[in-house]
Amino acid sequence: MIAIARASIKRRHNRHSQRRGFSLLQSMVACALFGTFFASLTPVIARLSAVQDQMAQRDLAIVELRNLAEQGLYQTSADPLTPSPKTLALLPECEFAQHITDDPDFAETRRVELKLSWLPAPNQPREQVILCYWIPQPAEVAR
Repeated sequence: MIAIARASIKRRHNRHSQRRGFSLLQSMVACALFGTFFASLTPVIARLSAVQDQMAQRDLAIVELRNLAEQGLYQTSADPLTPSPKTLALLPECEFAQHITDDPDFAETRRVELKLSWLPAPNQPREQVILCYWIPQPAEVAR
């Protein structure tokens, strides 16, 4: 009976004296998995950042064209519309075009097309935003 108790104590002692923690192999596998995860995540984050920049440029262009359309609706002079200097500075190689044509469907209106285009990044095609609105014909032309 005493021998069994001593063997039990010895087993418990051996169990507690065993090394605890991670082996070198387990640590290396964990580092490899984390490295692979971060290596695959880095291009995704870079692409996400580029897409966010492009969306910010597009939003800026849309807001600018809305402002120009509102200005065109309420201006009384025949001065051409021009984008703000801030927009021209923030959109690389920005080009603005305004086309006014008679609307063939409605003789009393004219169609105004505003187009803003820019290069989002080198070696990429030009981005563009087009906004159209209609204005009444001038009084002397409509008669």
